[in-house]
Amino acid sequence: MSWLVDNAGWLARAARWAPRTVEPLHLRAWLSSPVTWDGSVPITIEGPLQFAMIGRETGRLPDDVFNGAGRDTLIELPIPIADVTIGERLIACASWGAAPVIAIEAVRWRRKRAREEALGVPGRLLIKGGPFKSLNIPVGTLVTPWLDFYVRGDRALLEDLCRDVQGLGRDSTRGLGTVLGIEISSDPDDRSLLYRGAPQRALPIVCDGGNYDPRSLTPDTWDERETTTRAPYWKQASLALCAVPIVSVGLPIAEAA
Repeated sequence: MSWLVDNAGWLARAARWAPRTVEPLHLRAWLSSPVTWDGSVPITIEGPLQFAMIGRETGRLPDDVFNGAGRDTLIELPIPIADVTIGERLIACASWGAAPVIAIEAVRWRRKRAREEALGVPGRLLIKGGPFKSLNIPVGTLVTPWLDFYVRGDRALLEDLCRDVQGLGRDSTRGLGTVLGIEISSDPDDRSLLYRGAPQRALPIVCDGGNYDPRSLTPDTWDERETTTRAPYWKQASLALCAVPIVSVGLPIAEAA
């Protein structure tokens, strides 16, 4: 049986998290630790919301739930954020995370060293390779008290689910990007997809005459490259050629140029 068939039960129950009423909202995620950052991989809110939803519906971690799903299986996981269709692709109305002007780039180190004396086998462990290999890996981070996201979604459902959002970005399970709490307020400018002619998230480059025309985007605010367009973003099934925002540290996405 396929993964979708095996998990049909909880996926059907999860439909309750789809938005019922939609309005433009501003989500401010307050952080207690730096968030992983390398300038090319965005910090998004959809994945953490899916993580929280999966925990609510299954009581398990996403790594366990997705076991056997494969990278090319497109899985729709409902969250309280509205979607639009661009070039026959569903795109979440959710901007990438934007940091305040006081944010700074930094480096954390991921370290691991096998302690032979503690294991009682001094001089007998291979620490240059294999499971006991010593590690000292630099991890780029962004030191910031908060990140801002702009979405179109269901305020009541988001207020409920955001209580379970514990981390943002890669390495959140290792103590980076720890979320203290998320404030939700109205966003009269509706910056979920575009703001002042600049993309606020990756948008497929198609001229469908609907949600936006890539020819009208503000120059020097975006690059053209292939990227995934649907959370969970590690799945290659949603890969597409997109207008990708140019993000500068300490500047809102729309002012990065």
